[in-house]
Amino acid sequence: MQIKKLSIPNYEEVYQCIDKESELHAYIAVHSTRLGPSLGGVRMWNYESEEEALFDALRLSKAMTYKAASAGLKLGGGKAVILGNPNKPKTEKMLRAMGKFINSLEGRYLAAEDARITPDDIEIIRKETPYVTGTHEGSGDPSPLTAEGVFKGMQVCLETQLGQQDFSKISAAIQGVGHVGSFLVEHLVHVGAKVTVADVNENNIKAITEKFPVSVVAPEEIIHVKADIFSPCALGGVLTPHNIPNLPASIIAGASNNQLSDEEKCDFMLFKENKLFAPDFVLNGGGLINIYVIDILKQDNVHEWIEHIPQTLKEIFVRSQKENIPPGQAANELAEERLKNVT
Repeated sequence: MQIKKLSIPNYEEVYQCIDKESELHAYIAVHSTRLGPSLGGVRMWNYESEEEALFDALRLSKAMTYKAASAGLKLGGGKAVILGNPNKPKTEKMLRAMGKFINSLEGRYLAAEDARITPDDIEIIRKETPYVTGTHEGSGDPSPLTAEGVFKGMQVCLETQLGQQDFSKISAAIQGVGHVGSFLVEHLVHVGAKVTVADVNENNIKAITEKFPVSVVAPEEIIHVKADIFSPCALGGVLTPHNIPNLPASIIAGASNNQLSDEEKCDFMLFKENKLFAPDFVLNGGGLINIYVIDILKQDNVHEWIEHIPQTLKEIFVRSQKENIPPGQAANELAEERLKNVT
């Protein structure tokens, strides 16, 4: 196993790991441990290049720093990504090698599940390192709590943008109905919202339509659905300078990370077009809160902590309106202030 430390400005530690025997090729990025040990999911994806994988690890680890700061948690931001091969399944040998890689950081990075890494995979990784969260006997699947936080944040968005909280009078377009998206659909249907969904995975569509009365459109059409809320719950970068002018929804509130392809430009465009963007690293903090409360604090009052999400979102929207700045900028400023004020 070869582990190489990379020098990346504004990041505390970044490593590349190549293990030929297990066919593991991965990166771990530690953006900050100012508030506490860095925590972030292990993501396995079919990246087109090493550069793309490294970029993903960097941007996501920074988002985790801001997410923890926004939620008032004593955690830093980290992320691990594995370059996956769609023609080869995950193996125990590869996952255990990933565990050894994580263990080499001696607790400065705490792992959790993310895209294409399941709680069962975490249990295998755990055989090589104690620095994992979200195990079966711990906090488990964070998806329900992530969805709960997104839904509570949507309530704030409705009141801010539309002056009401009656979901039976609104419609939502959900992009991605995997773990988090499906739980979010359940929340919305329960309160009477009209829901349209899309997913590249036909099994996800089959499962959601068997449980809930939702409409289905093709993945490329979901962003064009005439709905009050557009909710990205798959991968990031879905909102671009090209598609924002034609976006029918007046509220963007979803669970995916890094929803804006160009953070500063897209944030400004949405603000100028009077489309309310709920900053993703604030809105989707429920899963991280779940891990922090159960696995680190060893408490069980997760739902009380989830209330930090709508409270913080209100603070961000008030600052945005008062200072005439986009919500994303306001959220970044708030997180940076909390990072600076560490005692």
